[in-house]
Amino acid sequence: MTPMYKKFPDIGKIIHKCKDLDNPNGENVTISFQSMYPSHEPTLQIYFNHYFDFPPEEIPSSPPLSSIPRVLHSLEPPYQRFCSLYEHCANKFNWSISYERTADIRTGHCDDDEIFQILPWELDSFVMDNKTKFVREFFNNNNDNYKNGTTGKQNNDHPLASWFCSKCNINLISNRLEYVKEMMKNIGVDSYGSCLNNIKKNEKTDRFASDAMDVKQSIISNYKFYLAFESCNCLDYTTEKTLHALKVGTVPVVMAHPQTLKYLPEGSFIYTGDFNSVKDLTNYLKFLDSNTEEYLKYFNWRFNQSIIEKWRTINDYPNRPNSRNWVCPLFHHYQNWKNGKIHSQTLHSTPYTDLCLPPNIIKI
Repeated sequence: MTPMYKKFPDIGKIIHKCKDLDNPNGENVTISFQSMYPSHEPTLQIYFNHYFDFPPEEIPSSPPLSSIPRVLHSLEPPYQRFCSLYEHCANKFNWSISYERTADIRTGHCDDDEIFQILPWELDSFVMDNKTKFVREFFNNNNDNYKNGTTGKQNNDHPLASWFCSKCNINLISNRLEYVKEMMKNIGVDSYGSCLNNIKKNEKTDRFASDAMDVKQSIISNYKFYLAFESCNCLDYTTEKTLHALKVGTVPVVMAHPQTLKYLPEGSFIYTGDFNSVKDLTNYLKFLDSNTEEYLKYFNWRFNQSIIEKWRTINDYPNRPNSRNWVCPLFHHYQNWKNGKIHSQTLHSTPYTDLCLPPNIIKI
């Protein structure tokens, strides 16, 4: 299994206790993953649709048994999977777990209800305190934390945006690397990941550290903008990138399929596709940097219950599971199927070109 899945699922361990829909007042049902039979008969078969975990030679040779549904788990973007793209594989499965709106169990990334609350304190304090402190320390430290490298020379202006990215060699899928290179020619962009890195790494910025997400969000809060650039421009495909920025009071600059913008709060983000060039975008970011009143308008949604509720509803929060807690929703789906509330079905493939836009859709 890949590093992403080598401890997931935990074979033989009790991983969840789920409410029993058939006996709501009774004991919770214990769920565990087991190694592949024939040593026993499973309740469900689950295949992880990632090209490292699910090579073509492991495609089932026959349809699933009528008594044992077969599930395709596909949380990765289309370019990192293959089964759901090809009919001879997809039609060997009954149900799907995916970020896609057509999935039987649709996953998301938000597990923090706080972001759906009206902001309880002053906007200036929530948004600007960290950023003002960061800029002051930047100049006081004489840029000690910075180095010149192949990504271009840091100028004397404070950096406006941060970026975390470690998937660099995807030029056939996305032009985000070239896009950020051009941005760096016009504004300061601090890159903490492997791609175009220009910030000294330390233990705290290691993506595999135990508190990596907390550290990442703390860093993002120091900058006025965060580059929430997805690895591909595909239908429904969004990750936690934008949510991290929204949560900590930073404006996300989004690169993704335009269809995904409806999953974000109105007026909370800047979309790269709205600009004719990188130069136009960076000029706009510099304008917002020097016009605090205009910049703060991107946080008006934090005081607008109507926008927040619309955002919550279209994403089906808090009912929608995330990538770590989909097991009980799948079990409940199974129970509903056993009770005749859900009909048997067969999955069908969707070609890559129907799901994703070409990399040059965002103009450099």
